[in-house]
Amino acid sequence: MTVKILAVDMDGTFLNSKKQYNKARFLKQYEQLKQNNIRFVVASGNQLAKLVTYFPEINHEIAFIAENGAHVVDAGQELAFAHLSKEQFVEILNAIDQCIPLKW
Repeated sequence: MTVKILAVDMDGTFLNSKKQYNKARFLKQYEQLKQNNIRFVVASGNQLAKLVTYFPEINHEIAFIAENGAHVVDAGQELAFAHLSKEQFVEILNAIDQCIPLKW
């Protein structure tokens, strides 16, 4: 079996408890991944704007699956961005208000 992609979660997986990682070591490993045609993908519940700050040297090369899959970017190109329309948002608020009255 050939490995084609390496996807990592960030918080508590790729990052240590201080929200850091060994950049020098990783960049060497990343070069090895590239040499072997293995794509590096960051998958996280975090927002894309936060995720790209962890990889300033290569964020234009790698893929990000951000916001629990709602925002997908590959090599700087946005592939998907799911969001709620104003109407959907109001519908959700009304449904919540039916169950738990909101205090406006």
